[in-house]
Amino acid sequence: MKKQASNISFSLGIGLLTFIFLVVSLTSLAFFAGGGVSIAWPIASFIAAGAITYHQLAKHNVVKRNYWMLAFAIVIVASIMFATSSLDTSYDGNSYHKTAIGALKNGWNPLKQGLNNFNVSGDNPQQLRGGKNYDRGNDALWSDHYPKMTWLFASSIYKMTGNIESGKAITPLVAVTTFLFAFSLIGRKLDRNKTIMLSALLALNPVIVTQIYSYYNDGILGNLVIMLLILLSILVLNRSETKLREQYIVYAAIFMVLALAINVKFTGLAYAGITTACYFFFFLIYKKWSTVKALATTGIAALIFGILVIGSTSYVENTVTNRNPLFPLAGEGKVDIITENQPLSYADKPGLHKFFEANLSPTSNIGYQGSLMYGDTKPKTPFTISIDELHTLSSKYPDIRQAGYGVWFGGILLLTTAIGILILIRYRKDLSPRSMAVFILPTLSVLIIIVAFDTSWWARYLPQLYIVPVLVVIALFIKRIQVVPYVILFALFFNITIIAALTQSQQSKWKVAADASLQDKLPCNSGQPALVFSGGLDGTIYNIWDKCSNIILISPEQYNNTPQEEIRELYNGTYLISR
Repeated sequence: MKKQASNISFSLGIGLLTFIFLVVSLTSLAFFAGGGVSIAWPIASFIAAGAITYHQLAKHNVVKRNYWMLAFAIVIVASIMFATSSLDTSYDGNSYHKTAIGALKNGWNPLKQGLNNFNVSGDNPQQLRGGKNYDRGNDALWSDHYPKMTWLFASSIYKMTGNIESGKAITPLVAVTTFLFAFSLIGRKLDRNKTIMLSALLALNPVIVTQIYSYYNDGILGNLVIMLLILLSILVLNRSETKLREQYIVYAAIFMVLALAINVKFTGLAYAGITTACYFFFFLIYKKWSTVKALATTGIAALIFGILVIGSTSYVENTVTNRNPLFPLAGEGKVDIITENQPLSYADKPGLHKFFEANLSPTSNIGYQGSLMYGDTKPKTPFTISIDELHTLSSKYPDIRQAGYGVWFGGILLLTTAIGILILIRYRKDLSPRSMAVFILPTLSVLIIIVAFDTSWWARYLPQLYIVPVLVVIALFIKRIQVVPYVILFALFFNITIIAALTQSQQSKWKVAADASLQDKLPCNSGQPALVFSGGLDGTIYNIWDKCSNIILISPEQYNNTPQEEIRELYNGTYLISR
């Protein structure tokens, strides 16, 4: 029964991962042919991914396969509906994320021209320029040069639905896929209830929960890294290399995860590389030559495809235009986005020091300016909660700086680290190298990233950290230790429940207010053009166009010459000029 449930879960996970991968890949290939985003790509990807899912279910002799195929379709549709019904209220989401997604949906091909050129030239049918001098250069910097995997998927869904919020479906889809892969692995050792709880914690970690209503992509990258850790652990647990031929689907999944991860963010290239390298050297040390060869081949193929095809609009284009694949975050002309976002004192502290200081502090959102006004945060008593922390979590910001994993996570991290070390000391002689590796390698990869990247103090830049306490709980359950794993489980769920509840409450408030404002103030049915000004967040204009097609975007000059009594705020920095 455990094996069958594991097979079903893995098959559905492969299907969802393939769907995401194909949408992104087909769109990327279309750019080379002069095309771009099309409704055809998600439709073709759905059919192909469905066929692969059915094949995997049939291969494992799963009964009632049609019901599981229905579940596959429901997850995709439900994710789109969830995204459509929510509202991105973040600054980044409403500036360069939506600006890029809307342009891609409207025909922008990044291999042919930059975003500003696309808009100013009039190639964008929904003109984002209210005059030739209205240049949103800052948005274009990120839109032109950042990796575009999530935007490619989002713009394809947007093309289908006509609602720019629907593209956020990639976040719940990635979360569900993570859950399914985790269930398939953990379910081999633990009972169903424990497996469900632990898989849910991995899939709905604090970073992805706080970002699930927005176009922020840190949680997506974190879950892809967690997927990679799970898939590589499956290879570790393979007892005989003679079964490698049967594991082609695992290598195919690793290929897709790697190709996607390196195109979510530039840091994805490093995170995926470090994670894979940890496992690669394990196989090398234990002379698993067939696995070494297969993993090396898969990794190289994913790197080539990920950079030259999916990454053609970022890594390749950046190399051609700026002689630097990581522009604008590295090399000549780099833009420093960290200094103003971290407390002043962090500039002189090593990464590991900042990591512990941030995660043992109260949950707060203190950056450079905040530290000048209020000073640095001080360590708090573990497992306590303050009203200020709850206020911070209930804000509209999906990138909390200090203790961004939640109010109890500092205590959880200390407790599980101590317990993990004790388990390792007490049971080291009882565990095989494979069993040890499944727990040590993920932790090692996270530790290397913490030491190597001094931005790891910020939760959004290390979303995969949540796997560490979950691994400790799994180890405790496997060793049949009583009470302690349930205490940690309670703490983890309590911590994430607070985050989820406050995030949802904030989302509901802003969604209701925004919908009411647009319904009351936007004269869509009047037959007259509506004059609208974007106060800096051009992405919100697409939200308004989705509601009302007869709008005209005016320039800053026109806005500045408009009497104050004729200006009505619409939504998130956009304004209607009454007549």
